[in-house]
Amino acid sequence: MWLLLLLCFFFPFLANSDELPKGKVPYIENKVKIDGVLEEDCWKNSLKISDFIITWGAKKDLLGKKPKNQPDCYLFYDKDYFYVGVECYDDNIEGLMTEKMEERDAGWGDDCIEMFIDPGLTRKRFFQYIINPAGIIFDQKCEDAKQMKEWDSGIEYAVKKYKDRWVVETKIPLAELELKKDTGEIWGFNITRFEPNNWIVQSWAPVFGGNSQPDKFGVLEGISLDWNRYTLELNFTSWGNLSIGDDYIEFSIKNLSENKMDLTGETFSDGKLSSRTNFVIKPGETKNLSLGYSIEERDGKLSLFIKNQKGEVCYIKTKYFKIPDKFIDLKEFLPIYYLSENSIPLNLYLNIGRLSLEKCEIIFDITDQNNKSLFIKKVSGIKDRNFKVPLFVKDIPAGKFNLKMILKINGKEIDEKIVGFERIKGPFD
Repeated sequence: MWLLLLLCFFFPFLANSDELPKGKVPYIENKVKIDGVLEEDCWKNSLKISDFIITWGAKKDLLGKKPKNQPDCYLFYDKDYFYVGVECYDDNIEGLMTEKMEERDAGWGDDCIEMFIDPGLTRKRFFQYIINPAGIIFDQKCEDAKQMKEWDSGIEYAVKKYKDRWVVETKIPLAELELKKDTGEIWGFNITRFEPNNWIVQSWAPVFGGNSQPDKFGVLEGISLDWNRYTLELNFTSWGNLSIGDDYIEFSIKNLSENKMDLTGETFSDGKLSSRTNFVIKPGETKNLSLGYSIEERDGKLSLFIKNQKGEVCYIKTKYFKIPDKFIDLKEFLPIYYLSENSIPLNLYLNIGRLSLEKCEIIFDITDQNNKSLFIKKVSGIKDRNFKVPLFVKDIPAGKFNLKMILKINGKEIDEKIVGFERIKGPFD
């Protein structure tokens, strides 16, 4: 008891840590352009949050006090999205730090804002978004203190710098927040800002000691949605290889409502429709489904949308992917073979979409030091990404050679790999 009184005397903000900030979020139909310019009427009519306090810093005497560069945060929602706009004031815009974060990797040390959304005020599950002034983002889902960095968001956002501030404008799909029929209109929320030049964290909610404390998030009220729209439960088995070519997502979907549902599933690769399927699911029924997708030669974003009969999006799942540098992986290849060995066994892995295997062709070409072709073999109709193929080389003499492997999908060359080897006389030649 005495310890608690002493703590409250020296750190008065601890005594009020249960007095969490609150706000009512307005519903606003809008046609906002996400460009980092908060000039539309929807932002003027939104909930404004400006009461930030310092919750972490090098100087302990600053804790609980108002920061110098206090931001303004604006919130509203419509039937499909949750909107957050933040104006971060600073008298040293050119000195903002943006060197630590990498895309979807939360490197500590940059100027940044962090948003935390806890639908239904669970106090244990939330979605986190970190954005720095260079427009680099990190996102994850957290539940029961477990970080799920593999979770990706379909957030649309923009960052813009001005002379006296930098601005973040965001548009978050409600259907990616795993809403349920009983989620309710009271949500947990917090927003923080890290200023490395001042070495402080400022926050709307009293999250002293660390930002990821959902029991101390602020409270948002008035989020009234058509909760009957969110009565689906999805579990994902596989996203496929997430590489160049054609593949498919495998998942199960359960109807938690008491009504039959006519649904549409769609996949999008970088915003371009890849596949669409319609299906009916009965009350309480679980269905196993797969939807195809195509990926071109660049990194990007894959999205799954589930829509109801009205065309409303009930569920969104997003996955970012990076195309590998090489699509042919040659394993256990030896640099020297005896003349008595009539074949070279190749063990390969093809890092391409599963549905593109049967459409692909590999050309094996052995050339001498003068680039003269001595052996050519073509393989197609491949069933497995891991496969073995023998190259019969009994007619190739002693010497040094190059093995060129060319991978094609639908006749288009997508990768080439060259390795050298030597044929020599062995003890039995």
